[in-house]
Amino acid sequence: MKCPYCEKEMQSGYIPTDNIPAQWLPDGKRQSLLKIAYAKDCIKLLKKMEF
Repeated sequence: MKCPYCEKEMQSGYIPTDNIPAQWLPDGKRQSLLKIAYAKDCIKLLKKMEF
């Protein structure tokens, strides 16, 4: 499926709900073991962390 904004191919993934900071992860990738760290292959959803 193509993105309606940039016309690039979209990738399946998820947003972990038990994690700070907010991030999107592709399917098959895991979040960081530290709940306050970003995962290696994530897309950050916030510019700064807020507690």
